Amino acid sequence: MLGRNMSGLKPDVLSPFPVTGRVYHLTQSSDELESLLKSIVIPDSFDARDLPTLFHQAVSHLEASGIPYVVVGRLALARYRRAQCTNAIPLVLPSHLLPADRTRLTSILNDIVKASRSKTSTVELTVNFSHSPLEDQSVAATTLKPWLGISARIAEPEYLLFYALRSANIDDAIRLIGGDGAHMKNARALTHILEPQLSRTLEETIKRAEEEARSSYSDRMATRIASSSKNRKSRGAP
Repeated sequence: MLGRNMSGLKPDVLSPFPVTGRVYHLTQSSDELESLLKSIVIPDSFDARDLPTLFHQAVSHLEASGIPYVVVGRLALARYRRAQCTNAIPLVLPSHLLPADRTRLTSILNDIVKASRSKTSTVELTVNFSHSPLEDQSVAATTLKPWLGISARIAEPEYLLFYALRSANIDDAIRLIGGDGAHMKNARALTHILEPQLSRTLEETIKRAEEEARSSYSDRMATRIASSSKNRKSRGAP
């Protein structure tokens, strides 16, 4: 998906991830996600109830270490869209960490997972590193937000969209854009900072979001008309 520029950003960009009239629904509470995690237990496969515990421990360690980080993926997406179950805790850390520090930190976080997981748990904690100093700025600028019972650095929607595109998680990108005109306007504001190939991917993703929104609207209208017709017939109306 990316060309030679693995950062996904144009090299002359000075200020990544502009916020232009952003209007996103924010889920002030993670209750929906927590309820979903508690309800899904697949024996010998995945116990999602372990995820909040591991999340707390990983975030606490990162905050104590003073290392910038940002939470991405569906765990962060649930702050802006309807929650979906996930077994992943994906993190992005700054690119300027020395290789030895990267190895040490990744090992510590993996040890947290191994020590805390239950016998049936497959919760995954993944550590990725940003690709440019500009992306480092966005990671470092992420503020604390209450999530899953702890204050954590949850990605802002613009960065989350960028990360989803660069990671080829197109379904997550479509969900984030949604069918709202304001959200699509905000998404298009990113095109001028993305390298050409990723910018084209964003345009294609916006089109798919528009098509899904129209299809969803048509389905809702068809259901409403069918229900109305059924009610009229039950009342003996013509």
